[in-house]
Amino acid sequence: MATLTNVELATNQRAIDALKPGIIQKAQEVLQGKRIPDKRQFTSLVEAGVQAACVEELILFIQYKNAKDGSRSGWGELAKPLTDEIESLKALSERLAGDKKDNYLQLARLFLGYLMWAASVQLESRKGQQGRRY
Repeated sequence: MATLTNVELATNQRAIDALKPGIIQKAQEVLQGKRIPDKRQFTSLVEAGVQAACVEELILFIQYKNAKDGSRSGWGELAKPLTDEIESLKALSERLAGDKKDNYLQLARLFLGYLMWAASVQLESRKGQQGRRY
């Protein structure tokens, strides 16, 4: 594995930072119009991302969540679009300097973090709308 110089690392981080708005948008869009699992489900997904050594582990974890309780928790509706979005990050990772697998995993972890935030916002928004009386 090649070691990046400080300049290459800084350039790579700027490239990743430039991708963040698009990744945030992907995270928000993947949830639109779907039944969203509770916050704990997303917390466990982010924790799996932190522990994962490769993106394939994350995809397997999502498939596991879907198989375990997909129809009850909302994973059934979310699993395929979620894995599709994660897999689409591979093309972005190919454009970055350094180890492509590490870049792919880093982008997937960012996506999962943004997904958890977006899910929390949507869940709170829905909860607030349900509590309103007109």
